Amino acid sequence: MKIIYFFFYINIIFLLLPGVSFADNVPEWVLMPDMQGYSFCAAGSAPKNSNLSLQKKIARMNTLSELSKAVEISISNELEIKNTVESRNNKQVNAEKDITSSSRQRSNTIISNAVEIDNFLDNDTGILYLRMCIK
Repeated sequence: MKIIYFFFYINIIFLLLPGVSFADNVPEWVLMPDMQGYSFCAAGSAPKNSNLSLQKKIARMNTLSELSKAVEISISNELEIKNTVESRNNKQVNAEKDITSSSRQRSNTIISNAVEIDNFLDNDTGILYLRMCIK
Protein backbone atom coordinates (compact mmCIF):
# COMPACT_ATOMS: atom_id res chain seq x y z
CA MET A 1 0.00 0.00 0.00
CA LYS A 2 2.90 2.35 0.74
CA ILE A 3 4.16 1.86 -2.82
CA ILE A 4 0.81 3.01 -4.24
CA TYR A 5 0.93 6.18 -2.14
CA PHE A 6 4.53 6.76 -3.20
CA PHE A 7 3.71 6.59 -6.92
CA PHE A 8 0.60 8.71 -6.39
CA TYR A 9 2.68 11.50 -4.82
CA ILE A 10 5.37 11.20 -7.50
CA ASN A 11 2.71 11.63 -10.22
CA ILE A 12 1.30 14.70 -8.46
CA ILE A 13 4.79 16.23 -8.29
CA PHE A 14 5.42 15.62 -12.01
CA LEU A 15 2.06 17.10 -12.92
CA LEU A 16 2.87 20.26 -10.98
CA LEU A 17 6.48 20.65 -12.18
CA PRO A 18 5.72 22.18 -15.62
CA GLY A 19 3.79 24.99 -13.94
CA VAL A 20 6.61 25.61 -11.49
CA SER A 21 9.53 25.39 -13.89
CA PHE A 22 8.24 27.85 -16.49
CA ALA A 23 6.68 31.21 -15.86
CA ASP A 24 3.35 31.97 -17.48
CA ASN A 25 4.90 34.56 -19.77
CA VAL A 26 7.40 32.20 -21.47
CA PRO A 27 6.39 31.66 -25.12
CA GLU A 28 5.11 28.29 -26.30
CA TRP A 29 7.92 27.94 -28.87
CA VAL A 30 10.45 27.42 -26.06
CA LEU A 31 9.11 23.88 -25.58
CA MET A 32 7.84 23.29 -29.14
CA PRO A 33 10.13 25.21 -31.52
CA ASP A 34 8.83 23.70 -34.79
CA MET A 35 7.43 26.23 -37.22
CA GLN A 36 5.52 25.79 -40.46
CA GLY A 37 7.61 26.53 -43.55
CA TYR A 38 10.89 25.37 -41.99
CA SER A 39 12.50 21.91 -42.12
CA PHE A 40 14.21 22.03 -38.73
CA CYS A 41 13.80 24.33 -35.75
CA ALA A 42 15.36 24.34 -32.29
CA ALA A 43 15.27 26.43 -29.16
CA GLY A 44 18.15 27.17 -26.83
CA SER A 45 18.79 29.35 -23.83
CA ALA A 46 21.46 31.14 -21.86
CA PRO A 47 21.46 31.93 -18.15
CA LYS A 48 21.34 35.46 -16.79
CA ASN A 49 24.45 37.47 -17.59
CA SER A 50 25.34 41.11 -17.04
CA ASN A 51 26.69 41.25 -20.62
CA LEU A 52 23.66 40.89 -22.94
CA SER A 53 25.86 40.45 -26.02
CA LEU A 54 27.68 37.51 -24.42
CA GLN A 55 24.39 36.03 -23.23
CA LYS A 56 23.04 36.17 -26.79
CA LYS A 57 26.17 34.43 -28.14
CA ILE A 58 25.80 31.66 -25.56
CA ALA A 59 22.11 31.23 -26.41
CA ARG A 60 23.01 31.11 -30.12
CA MET A 61 25.66 28.41 -29.56
CA ASN A 62 23.26 26.33 -27.44
CA THR A 63 20.53 26.69 -30.07
CA LEU A 64 22.89 25.70 -32.90
CA SER A 65 23.94 22.68 -30.84
CA GLU A 66 20.31 21.62 -30.47
CA LEU A 67 19.70 22.28 -34.17
CA SER A 68 22.65 20.10 -35.21
CA LYS A 69 21.17 17.20 -33.23
CA ALA A 70 17.96 17.47 -35.23
CA VAL A 71 19.59 17.83 -38.64
CA GLU A 72 21.83 14.78 -38.98
CA ILE A 73 22.40 11.64 -37.01
CA SER A 74 24.23 8.69 -38.50
CA ILE A 75 23.91 5.33 -36.76
CA SER A 76 25.62 2.11 -37.73
CA ASN A 77 25.07 -1.22 -36.00
CA GLU A 78 26.94 -4.49 -36.22
CA LEU A 79 25.79 -7.83 -34.87
CA GLU A 80 27.98 -10.93 -34.98
CA ILE A 81 26.69 -14.35 -33.94
CA LYS A 82 29.15 -17.22 -33.64
CA ASN A 83 27.93 -20.76 -33.00
CA THR A 84 30.31 -23.47 -31.83
CA VAL A 85 29.05 -27.03 -31.63
CA GLU A 86 31.19 -29.88 -30.34
CA SER A 87 30.16 -33.48 -31.01
CA ARG A 88 31.52 -36.93 -30.29
CA ASN A 89 30.16 -40.16 -31.75
CA ASN A 90 27.38 -38.26 -33.52
CA LYS A 91 26.16 -36.82 -30.20
CA GLN A 92 26.23 -33.15 -29.32
CA VAL A 93 28.51 -32.67 -26.34
CA ASN A 94 28.83 -28.90 -26.07
CA ALA A 95 27.19 -25.96 -27.79
CA GLU A 96 28.20 -22.34 -27.38
CA LYS A 97 26.79 -19.18 -28.86
CA ASP A 98 28.67 -15.88 -28.75
CA ILE A 99 26.81 -12.70 -29.65
CA THR A 100 28.71 -9.48 -30.14
CA SER A 101 27.01 -6.17 -30.82
CA SER A 102 28.41 -2.71 -31.41
CA SER A 103 26.81 0.60 -32.26
CA ARG A 104 28.35 3.86 -33.44
CA GLN A 105 26.56 7.20 -33.55
CA ARG A 106 27.86 10.33 -35.18
CA SER A 107 26.60 13.80 -35.86
CA ASN A 108 28.81 15.83 -38.14
CA THR A 109 26.95 18.84 -39.45
CA ILE A 110 27.90 22.31 -40.55
CA ILE A 111 24.99 24.67 -40.12
CA SER A 112 25.41 27.78 -42.21
CA ASN A 113 21.88 28.70 -43.23
CA ALA A 114 20.16 28.88 -39.82
CA VAL A 115 18.01 31.95 -39.24
CA GLU A 116 17.10 33.46 -35.89
CA ILE A 117 13.32 33.52 -35.74
CA ASP A 118 12.49 34.58 -32.18
CA ASN A 119 14.16 35.60 -28.95
CA PHE A 120 12.72 36.21 -25.52
CA LEU A 121 14.31 37.56 -22.34
CA ASP A 122 12.46 36.38 -19.23
CA ASN A 123 12.51 39.34 -16.85
CA ASP A 124 11.76 37.13 -13.84
CA THR A 125 14.71 34.74 -14.26
CA GLY A 126 16.99 36.66 -16.64
CA ILE A 127 17.16 33.67 -19.00
CA LEU A 128 17.41 34.48 -22.71
CA TYR A 129 15.57 32.05 -25.03
CA LEU A 130 16.32 31.84 -28.74
CA ARG A 131 14.66 29.97 -31.63
CA MET A 132 16.48 29.26 -34.88
CA CYS A 133 15.26 27.45 -37.99
CA ILE A 134 16.54 26.03 -41.28
CA LYS A 135 14.39 26.06 -44.43
